[in-house]
Amino acid sequence: MAGEFDGTGEPSEGWEACPPGEFGRLGQRLQARRRRRSFLRAASLATAASAFGGAVAWLGLSASGPADVRDITCAEVQQAAQPYLKGQLDPALRECIRQHIAHCPLCGPRFNQKPAANRQSAPSKLA
Repeated sequence: MAGEFDGTGEPSEGWEACPPGEFGRLGQRLQARRRRRSFLRAASLATAASAFGGAVAWLGLSASGPADVRDITCAEVQQAAQPYLKGQLDPALRECIRQHIAHCPLCGPRFNQKPAANRQSAPSKLA
């Protein structure tokens, strides 16, 4: 078969010697391919890390709501309960209190335990 060596150490017919410098070119191509793969691997890891970090940051910020939601205290929610129930607050503060009630483990259950008809008559039980 062509390309195989015979028993004398010489290649059989049909085999051609590599041109001068061919092994050097093959080595350079192999090194370039390895560098490219290494770069692509590092770039994909950096992209994945950035995407993960961005998702964590986005979810962390969106879970807490607007910045003023974190600034309102349970006492402030209790003080504003009556105007909140009567719809007398400005929309920004109303949304802040709504977000606080939705996320606060103390205010949420206390505020939502009474039926809607009784809420206006008993807001003092929020604290």
